[in-house]
Amino acid sequence: MSNKPKVWVEVALNGAWPRTLQPNIPVTAAEIIAEGVACVEAGAAIVHAHTLDPHSGRQNTDPDNCQAFIEGIRERVDAIVYPTAVALPMPEDAELRCATSNELRRRGALEWGILDPGSCNFSTRESAASLFGGDGDVYLNPPAALKGSAQQAARDARRAAGAFRNLAGTAFVGGRTQFASIAINDDVKLVLGVELQPCRDAETVPQRRCEQPHAGGGSDQREGL
Repeated sequence: MSNKPKVWVEVALNGAWPRTLQPNIPVTAAEIIAEGVACVEAGAAIVHAHTLDPHSGRQNTDPDNCQAFIEGIRERVDAIVYPTAVALPMPEDAELRCATSNELRRRGALEWGILDPGSCNFSTRESAASLFGGDGDVYLNPPAALKGSAQQAARDARRAAGAFRNLAGTAFVGGRTQFASIAINDDVKLVLGVELQPCRDAETVPQRRCEQPHAGGGSDQREGL
């Protein structure tokens, strides 16, 4: 067994730019599914894709399209799949930003989402016109929007834990119910308090599968992407 730290490999299949700037990106749900499955079979554990209008190629907020490629990939391979589905320019209101993600969560289609703390100027005519329909704008993530989105995520985590706690109460009898609830609370605190740090010389591993990575390659390896 290797002593290297283990990591997940994430693939981003497309972006907010249309095919005029990224000719080979997948746009439709069927294309995203095909590319996503191929990437997972090559070693990725997480798949990220933007939902794009099939005619214009511009980013949209279509939950049905998101659900189609999320479930289409997960039906064929074992991976976490999550979308970007925000209108451009992005609204500063957290509820509007998270509307599609919240709808997917209500449908039971979403495993996780993202908080993007970075902001960036788009000032070149080519990229700005593709994203914003003009000569320039800012990909903006102000603190209020990030805080509101994080608070929504925290509330969702607590609600999910509460629902699972109720289920645990029916599954565990006697004193064991108390220990189950404590364990669930600890899991929620762990999720809400986790910090990610870069890791060098790491070994990639499957997200959920049972196979173990080994040095020297092989069909179960998650290396070399």
